[in-house]
Order: sequence, then C-alpha cells, then structure tokens
Amino acid sequence: MSKLNQIALLSVHTSPLDQPGVGDAGGLNVYVVETSKRLADLGIKVDI
Repeated sequence: MSKLNQIALLSVHTSPLDQPGVGDAGGLNVYVVETSKRLADLGIKVDI
C-alpha cells in the first residue's frame, strides 16, 4: 500500500481560514486548521 503524501480538506460551511467567532466561523474552522497542521507535521502536503 502506498503512503499518503497529499490531502485536500474542504469545508462547505464557511471558509476554514476565517477567524473563529466572526460571522459563521467557529468550531469547524478550528478543527480543519488544527487537523491540517497535524497532518503537515507528519509530512503530508495539505491544501485547504
């Protein structure tokens, strides 16, 4: 089995890069950004 080296994360609720607490931004934004950071720490290229 090949190793995962790239992933795209999508958020259809709001932009995952919006500041939490502004408009519709909140917990999902934090989850997407923090998950992306952890995957990047493992050497996986992440596109948001």
